[in-house]
Amino acid sequence: MTNNELILQQGGELVDLQQLGVMMGQMVELMRGVAESQRILNVRVEKLEKQNALAAHVTAAQAGEIGKAIQRRAEELCADYGLAKTLEWDEGLYRSKAREPIARAIRKAVKLAAGVNSLRELPKCEYSVTLEQIALWEDYRAIAAVKARAEGLFTV
Repeated sequence: MTNNELILQQGGELVDLQQLGVMMGQMVELMRGVAESQRILNVRVEKLEKQNALAAHVTAAQAGEIGKAIQRRAEELCADYGLAKTLEWDEGLYRSKAREPIARAIRKAVKLAAGVNSLRELPKCEYSVTLEQIALWEDYRAIAAVKARAEGLFTV
């Protein structure tokens, strides 16, 4: 026997080392295929998880917090732009009459940015982003229009 024809005895069977090398090569290719299938499966699961995160909506409590944040921001803007002069009694507090039109403009901007019809439909993963957007919102044109209406420059 030469080196190319060495025989390995395993479990009572005689196996040629060349055949063993060929079988090992086939096993390696099979394992590569399994690894590639696993990688593709992981990518698909990751995409499904992202879709699932977008499908989960904010809770009622979170939607309420978003609404309160909108009202607070509207009050801040009323104070900043001198719209707090005209006050009305609301829920035990004096509030600016211009607060609600500004709050509507903020709510509209939030819904438009998220592509939803109501605050309750916002994706749960967008909750903190939405609160930041509300805190930073300041559309001068919308505020100027509200200010003009509040001062009686024109009626709508």
